[in-house]
Amino acid sequence: MRRVYSLEHLHITLLAIICLVKYLRIFITAGGFSIIILTRAIRLTVMKKLRECANRNKENILAVLAKPLVVFLLLVIAISCRSIDKHTTLSAELAIAPADTYLSIKERELYFKYKGNLEHIYQKIRDRYRSREVEFFVVFGIYFGSAEGFASEDKYLAINIKTSKLFHDSKTKFGKRTSEIFLKYIEPLLKIIAKEKEMLDDSLIAGVALGVRWQAKKIIPVSKYEGVVHEQIQLIVLKDNLNRYLSGELTDQQLLDRSSVFVLDEGKGNQKIAIKLE
Repeated sequence: MRRVYSLEHLHITLLAIICLVKYLRIFITAGGFSIIILTRAIRLTVMKKLRECANRNKENILAVLAKPLVVFLLLVIAISCRSIDKHTTLSAELAIAPADTYLSIKERELYFKYKGNLEHIYQKIRDRYRSREVEFFVVFGIYFGSAEGFASEDKYLAINIKTSKLFHDSKTKFGKRTSEIFLKYIEPLLKIIAKEKEMLDDSLIAGVALGVRWQAKKIIPVSKYEGVVHEQIQLIVLKDNLNRYLSGELTDQQLLDRSSVFVLDEGKGNQKIAIKLE
């Protein structure tokens, strides 16, 4: 006997798909629910709606739709999770700013002269950190440019990275977070850069500018709910202070005191701050 599906059937099917989209959206935003919990949540939601429809129509719609629908949902989730889990490492070509992105003749000349050094720095950072832990900014991960608050003709080697590090605002204050970021990421980056002595000796390069972004779980003022936001600092170090630091003449704190540190505030722009290591 051929089974006829009513508009109620279609309504429930569409509702199930909407539920799927809703949960997948949460899954992607949060960065990873447990696949078992997510699957169970979707399955229970769909089953509940199907039962409600079956009770109203006195038909066994659950037996008709539940099994194929759940299989469909599981397949979509599996594909989505595999896509989310897949991580593609940013290549040197995408991390290092190419020649045609430079507007300054001086910056373009530095790029062609030290392209090999930039690629060497890229590889050394890759060797030290897994790409899941540290990733470069696209295009402007490594480049030559001017630094905020300094003369535009002064050129700096700039490196911008984003880390997977997640802090909880209730457990660590901003000063503590920046201290850990300095020791875990900035200090090693400075030592990697220092090995490119030929490039650093160039009189056209005034210093280095390092930008590091991380995540913090905190109460968001607008919504009053807890969420994950990005925090970012940029450290600008003059070449003379960098050399003194690498030779052991300056401590970590002394280097920070003699450098310029900016924190990126999405609402207020860049603000200059002082960092006291904890």
